[in-house]
Amino acid sequence: MNLSDDLNADLQNVFFADFNDVATIKGTEVVGFLDANAYQWADLDTNQHIFITALPPSISLQRNDTVTIAGQLYKYVTQRKQGAVTHIILSAN
Repeated sequence: MNLSDDLNADLQNVFFADFNDVATIKGTEVVGFLDANAYQWADLDTNQHIFITALPPSISLQRNDTVTIAGQLYKYVTQRKQGAVTHIILSAN
């Protein structure tokens, strides 16, 4: 294991341990934080939310793919990478 692997493991085990939203993306459960009020601080439409996570690189999303969080369906819009963290922009149905 190298330093990058150690840092990513710490990010998952420490930082995201406080996040309790679980998204199902293409059959894979991903832990993160759903910010339903992101339109207040980010350049988003009012019906869009941000799911903040350390998205596994093996998951590739296409526009309008379905993402389920807490039983609610969302449509994938785009994503913005912020270092090891990914902001997934979702549209509420």
